[in-house]
Amino acid sequence: MHPLKSVKKELWTRALARRDFETFVRYLLPGYQLTEFHKAYISVVAKFAQGEIKNLIVSVPPQHGKTEISTRALPPFILGQDPNKKIAIASYSSTQATKFHRAIQRNMDSQPYRNVFPGTRIPAHGAKDGVRNTEETEILGHDGSIRAVGRGGALTGNTLDVGIIDDLYKDAMEAHSPVIREATIEWYDTVMD
Repeated sequence: MHPLKSVKKELWTRALARRDFETFVRYLLPGYQLTEFHKAYISVVAKFAQGEIKNLIVSVPPQHGKTEISTRALPPFILGQDPNKKIAIASYSSTQATKFHRAIQRNMDSQPYRNVFPGTRIPAHGAKDGVRNTEETEILGHDGSIRAVGRGGALTGNTLDVGIIDDLYKDAMEAHSPVIREATIEWYDTVMD
């Protein structure tokens, strides 16, 4: 391909990735194989990102790409479009939630992300400006942030625009425990809702 055509194609792809979630996922994760299931799933998640769907529950078996798309790729996309959004990532434990959070940070630090959303930046490791740790990351020059919280953890005093809950129960035993289910429902109603 002629170098000028290659540059034009790259710039066109970046521009499309700023507004189209599937193109964004393909650009951010070039080795990720999208099946027809993933394409359909991404189109639904994109409607959630655009506010067309207010509440979305995804129930699919493990290893179907739910975490990669909804938890690791969606928050950077939402913040790229609106760096003032406040997002919480929740899971069954704070350890699991912070693993998801670190993956989001890596995606936002990547060159593909910087190519698509050059105006949405997070602080560098050890930087004096802005907050960046395992529980919270601020968007530089904006009001947006990402917070990681385990089930039962607090978000008191923090406004929330988007809440993403991934693996609320560690295993089937927890999911079948009436005590854990009741505590989880109470936590969701008082903290995440």
